[in-house]
This record gives sequence, C-alpha cells and structure tokens, in this order.
Amino acid sequence: MSAEMVRREPTPLEVVAQITSSNPNLTPAQLEVIERLYALKERMDKQEREAAFSDAMALLQAELPQIDKHGKIMVQGSLRSAYARIEDIDVQIRPFLSKHGFSFSWETQECPTPGEIRYSGTVLHREGHSVTKHIDLPIEDELSSSGKLMMTRVQKRGSTLSYAVRTLLRMHLNLVMREEDNDGQGNTALISAKDLETIKSMLAEKNADSGKFLAWLKVLTFEDIPAREVVRAMSFIRAKEKKAAE
Repeated sequence: MSAEMVRREPTPLEVVAQITSSNPNLTPAQLEVIERLYALKERMDKQEREAAFSDAMALLQAELPQIDKHGKIMVQGSLRSAYARIEDIDVQIRPFLSKHGFSFSWETQECPTPGEIRYSGTVLHREGHSVTKHIDLPIEDELSSSGKLMMTRVQKRGSTLSYAVRTLLRMHLNLVMREEDNDGQGNTALISAKDLETIKSMLAEKNADSGKFLAWLKVLTFEDIPAREVVRAMSFIRAKEKKAAE
C-alpha cells in the first residue's frame, strides 16, 4: 500500500503544535484564537462521534434478534425457570455488533453500598464514542434447605458476574428474551389495530416484502406481532429506508 493511501489528517493538537513551532513569535491574542479554534474542533469531533454512535445503535437494535433461552434452573428435578446464558446471547449478537462497529468491555469497581460490588459495562463504537452503565449486586451465600452452602464464594462471584454481564447487555442493547415472563398476565399482548395499520402503511410506502418482514419477526401474520415488538419493527423499517437512501 502506498504512502498516499495510508496518509491521515493531522489531529487538532498536531496542527496547533505545527503552528506554534513554526511561529514562535505569536502574540497572546493569536494564541488565544488558536486555543479557541482547537476547543471548537474538539467539540465538533465529539458531536460527530456521538452522532455516529447513535445512528449505528439505531441500525443495530433494528436488526438484533430476540434471544433464545437455553439455560435452565432445576430445583429437585423440576424446571424452575429458563434464562439466556452468556454464550446464548453472544452467539446471537456478535455478528451484528461486528457489522455495526461495536465492542464491549467489563470491569468491577468498589460499590458505595456495603456488601455489594459494582459491575460496569462499556459499549465502544469504532468511531470513538462510548457509553458506560453499571449495576450494583450483592454477593451472598446461598444456602440449601439443610443450611449447607450451595456455592463457594468463588462460584457465587462467578455466577453474579455472569448475571451482571447478561443484565448490562440487556440494558445497553434493549435485548428481548423469548418467552419473557409477563408477571402472570397470561398470553402476550398482540399488536393494536392502530399500530398494525401504521406498520402495513410503512411497508407499502417502501414497497417492502411483507413475507420477509414477517419471517424476520418470526410470526405468521401481521396480527401475530407481539405488542412489545412494535417499536423494534418500526425501527427496522426506518433503518432499512435510511440504508437504501444512502
């Protein structure tokens, strides 16, 4: 690859350094102007990175699938609940994270609440902007009915870390878990007539393939669309429109 192809634009700091080194007799007023221009360029760059992050996140969330739950919590041979394991989430979201330029990092910190640990998760976009969220969780000894420890402290910390990572991923990406508990309210609420009409109109305006759209949502008919999926469905249509326009 030639030098011309890899040449990059100098950073604002490099530009300032070049100006001041080649003009050692700049007046205080001239230096102040340079400093203001440098600060302005920094703000503009920051806004561009934030905008790139927001645009990419909107496209990402429109494409992310619902997460299948393969983890099982068994109590005396009976299934108490199902949950999405880290590996379940990772295998389903990693291709989309890579496609839109996102990565995650994790760390633990001291928590202001005694007996708890603060878990932090940072999502970083390739353009440089990042967002950090955290969750505070207790590390407790889980006892069986006979009063014996069911997990060692190390195991409990590992289990809590896994829970924290799953929760932070959901917080950052607004992930939807399949067969999510709806607090005993019975069958999942379906799309309203108004939202149904809106989605059909949006698809008609874009001359979109309704069959592929329903297959992406994994439903047979428009009437089967869960109410909780309406926002994601509309975001998906808008994202496709924006991508086509580009």
